[in-house]
Amino acid sequence: MKRTRNHRHWQPDNESGPYLTLAHLQKARDLGRVALLRARLRFAAGETDAAINDVLATLKMARDCGSNPILIGFLVDVAIEKISGEVLAANLPRLKPEQLDQLAGSLKELPPTATLADGMRWESQHFGGWLERLMESEAAKITDPKAGGSLLHAIARSAEDVGFNEALHPKEDDVEGKRRATVLLSLTVGEVRESLQSMRLDYEAVAKIAELPVDQQFKAWVTFEASLAESRHFAKREDAQRFFSSTFLPTAAAFFDREEQLQVRRQLLEQAVHVQRHGASALRPILGKKVDHQKTETGFELRHQYVAPDKIEILIVGATKPTK
Repeated sequence: MKRTRNHRHWQPDNESGPYLTLAHLQKARDLGRVALLRARLRFAAGETDAAINDVLATLKMARDCGSNPILIGFLVDVAIEKISGEVLAANLPRLKPEQLDQLAGSLKELPPTATLADGMRWESQHFGGWLERLMESEAAKITDPKAGGSLLHAIARSAEDVGFNEALHPKEDDVEGKRRATVLLSLTVGEVRESLQSMRLDYEAVAKIAELPVDQQFKAWVTFEASLAESRHFAKREDAQRFFSSTFLPTAAAFFDREEQLQVRRQLLEQAVHVQRHGASALRPILGKKVDHQKTETGFELRHQYVAPDKIEILIVGATKPTK
């Protein structure tokens, strides 16, 4: 019998919402560690071409993890690329000019990855879609259009979210929590549906913030987060209709930082290759900020200050000397 390949078997089940399993991401991290260990050993043994191939293959795998706009895949990409870049930078002084030229070209050819804005829109589509299917399935069992509280209880039982259930079942001594729960449970079925649409609008708002220039993101996010935090008080009935947003929307500030770090690290690595080949005059600004160059006993360091003044990215080129 001729066997056919079931390609879908190897794809993540995007219909499963928060129960989506991504076991391949941890396997990728483990494989990356092994590949980079072999690269270090090959660099030490003088097998530089093979070592470069190991690092480039690891970088390609990292980009593949980040190609699907799933936020956890983005974080895994960031982690693997960081270690890969450090291993490569530490060994740049070992490379010949022609190897540096080839490496510069290979880094440029690595595939692009999804953006944070892509990730937010993916979350809105797939998690929001899962939540909508669950909501409509439970709503079909409810005959009273005013019984939005019953719908929320049914969703909470299926979603198994601790924060969700705590909002509906505050502690006995939590007077403010009880007041908010009363407002929340008074919603109609239609208003609960509107809460889902509000969540999708908020996902889109965060995606648009992620598309702003880096120096504008922080202020825009602070304004958005303040608005969302204000709605959590349920001072108005409309506030309760952002309940899904305040419960499920990811805290994006950390993702903004990671995306900026990823951009900076990628460009620092490319510039390190050019500086190793052509000298410090090859340096170019990153995101409008100067890159500082400092010689060391074993090579040099590149430093770049992020938009946030207390954050500096440092790439060390040349193996550091062991401490005595």
